[in-house]
Amino acid sequence: MRLITFIIFSLLCFKGFTQKNFDLLNYLDFEPILNDIWGYTDTAGNEYALVGLTTGVSIVKINNPDTTLLLHHVTGDSSLWRDIKVYNNYGYAVNEDGGGLLIMNFTQLPNILTYQYVTQIGSYNFETAHNIFIDENGIAYLLGSNIANHGAFMINLNTSNRFLPEFVGMYDDQYVHDAYARGDTLYTSELNNGTFSIIDVSDKSNPIVLARKTTGTNYTHNIWLS
Repeated sequence: MRLITFIIFSLLCFKGFTQKNFDLLNYLDFEPILNDIWGYTDTAGNEYALVGLTTGVSIVKINNPDTTLLLHHVTGDSSLWRDIKVYNNYGYAVNEDGGGLLIMNFTQLPNILTYQYVTQIGSYNFETAHNIFIDENGIAYLLGSNIANHGAFMINLNTSNRFLPEFVGMYDDQYVHDAYARGDTLYTSELNNGTFSIIDVSDKSNPIVLARKTTGTNYTHNIWLS
């Protein structure tokens, strides 16, 4: 049931769709265009949809599809592209138009949401990124960012002040559109370069390319382990 609710959120722009294998349980209308969705479950078992919009990020409580509630909205720079991920009770969102990294504290949901936009990470002025991936160790990869060659900008989220992530390294051989990381290996899709790369990031300050492969039509949009 809850999976179906997530699917419905992701299809908000297609009100007239027809499917035979699931039923519409509820519908929440948003005026801005939607661009991404992610999920979060708090320690009390409450479930939330984290909805990316052109105007920012909305937090929607979805425990019961019959009483879906829009709880909070964080306004951000207007952007067609916005991506959201979660790590250890905090949410992280990036967009392609400005404002930096949005960090949201979920520990007091559903009643209270605190958040902060971060633009200074180490010695870098971080403003934009197309995508974000967070691995199991709390390393966030900010992808297609405004920094250097728009590759993978790596930051450590396991800091005493969660609103002050630590810069740990950068892979910037190529533009990176999307990525997946597990352990000490980063897999990058490099869009119009027409390649995906496999990178050893055991030393984040010195990424080593282990392999690079060309894909069909020279367009590598996204990547995931099977």
